[in-house]
Amino acid sequence: MGLAEVSGFYTNLKKGFDHIGVEAELVTLVPHRFGYGDSHTAIWIKMAQFAVKGRRASASAALPLRFFWVLLALVTRVMLLTWAIIRFDVFLFCCSTSFFRFRELRLLKLFGKRIIYNFHGTDGRCAFMDGFAEDIFLPVHMREGTGYIGPVRDGDSEEVRAAKFAAYAALTAWRKENIRRIEKYADVLINSPSHGQHHERPFVQRLIIGMPYLPDRELIARYAAREPSNVVTILHSPSYPEGKGSPGIRAAIKALIEKGLPINYVEVTGRPNREVLELIGQCDFVIDQLYSDMGMVGFATEAAFFGKPAIVGGYYSDLQAKEIASKWLPPTEFCMPDDIEASIEKLVVDTDYRRRLGEKAREFVENRWLADRSAERVAALARGDFPDEWLFDPHDANYVLGMGMSKNDVCRVMKGMYEGFGIQAFHLDDKEKLRSHILEYVRE
Repeated sequence: MGLAEVSGFYTNLKKGFDHIGVEAELVTLVPHRFGYGDSHTAIWIKMAQFAVKGRRASASAALPLRFFWVLLALVTRVMLLTWAIIRFDVFLFCCSTSFFRFRELRLLKLFGKRIIYNFHGTDGRCAFMDGFAEDIFLPVHMREGTGYIGPVRDGDSEEVRAAKFAAYAALTAWRKENIRRIEKYADVLINSPSHGQHHERPFVQRLIIGMPYLPDRELIARYAAREPSNVVTILHSPSYPEGKGSPGIRAAIKALIEKGLPINYVEVTGRPNREVLELIGQCDFVIDQLYSDMGMVGFATEAAFFGKPAIVGGYYSDLQAKEIASKWLPPTEFCMPDDIEASIEKLVVDTDYRRRLGEKAREFVENRWLADRSAERVAALARGDFPDEWLFDPHDANYVLGMGMSKNDVCRVMKGMYEGFGIQAFHLDDKEKLRSHILEYVRE
């Protein structure tokens, strides 16, 4: 599994494989900032990591030194790939990672290996509807310092607007090309109907695989007997406040406090996971984000194991139940962004509803998203032994408002791309329904 880690997904999945007796190894080329997946023992993994670290550190060094580290990174990665081919039968790639820009996929097929690609959102989502779109195609002097292009703002000059539209168009094309190359060789694809529009082949729905998790039972038990309070504590922990819609969440909270509701609002960002878990234990419910295209992701999953319900805002909330079987739908308060204030008020004033929703969330993750349960389903994918009902045909996709941005911001990007580059810039030539939706929005 590898070659990257996302929020502990593969670290926990490996533990799930260990539990069900399936040999698995997590390979990460760049150490995760929170230490996920760094307990490697294989010398080939350590060597490849060492070379990547040296190459990055020497980015501004003299040419001979840079050449040395690039060459060492190449050699060690060849050795790592050789070791992996000899040892493993199945390759589960995280996001759009590969050893050599997908060139090795043909070799893996030649050796009879089974290839699974698991997309986590930004790696496969159409960039024009992604508030977390990387700024790699934006001129350096125009970057905002977040790593993301960011929405087109009212104060942006025409030059900046044009550069952002071009960056979104270039990133959309780049992501589409990556998926096209992956689909040529992958045996199984995992994605969500809400952000798998670039696919041309059916993929396994990600909510069915779930978010493999190993809860801290001791920590959960510590807060199980927490005394109820007349003041309702709400926790919000955004990684990127603008993309998570934190300003809108704060405004809703402020309005409710002004109405006299007993709310203690806690917002933290950039804190260690252990600290966030402690805060989950002390709160009554969490607010994940305002513009999500999935009903439950990492933060809401962690809260669910504590029996704490989550409010998740997103334009996909009206469509999710139509595209995913009900038994796989996580029980969160998944609402339209404009309804966030009403949803918060509902969980504040209706104690019984809040408790029931938290219990349903706990039952769901305990029954479906424990690490060993997710590992069993991934093992079924590796065997090719899974029901067709797990699959979603991307040609049936019906959603273009993405995540991480308001509808107005997404429409502004779509309109700018359409006016500057035409409908072909969206790379959805095989999906007439989605193209029609885009044209409706850009012509409003």
